[in-house]
Amino acid sequence: MKTYQAKAVREDGWWVVHVDGIGVTQGRSVAEARRMAPDLVAAVLDVDVESVEVDVEFDLPCGATEKVREARDATRRAAEVQQEAAEQQRRVVKQLKASGLSGTDVAAILGVSTQRVSQLARDRVTS
Repeated sequence: MKTYQAKAVREDGWWVVHVDGIGVTQGRSVAEARRMAPDLVAAVLDVDVESVEVDVEFDLPCGATEKVREARDATRRAAEVQQEAAEQQRRVVKQLKASGLSGTDVAAILGVSTQRVSQLARDRVTS
């Protein structure tokens, strides 16, 4: 699947989407603009819309574009940290359970529910 780059700007209540090397389309909402961009590429190139992807960057007012990017990056980093925390919990649950502690005690030590301990004990440790 080929990915095309596009830039969307707000004009008179519309998001006008300029797809690099392809052309221009528009939508009333962000969602509609995102739907229209691949349709444009598929129509111009006479290919199946499922075979193209368009990365649309929205030009936002007041410097918000960079703030949105920073917020998304922070969210992504938080998800990675959360995943690592869950992995560490899996390891320690397995270790504590193997040493003979009850699920109730492990839950109290970790500050999670006994149901969460059971879930973590069933999950595979990935590394």
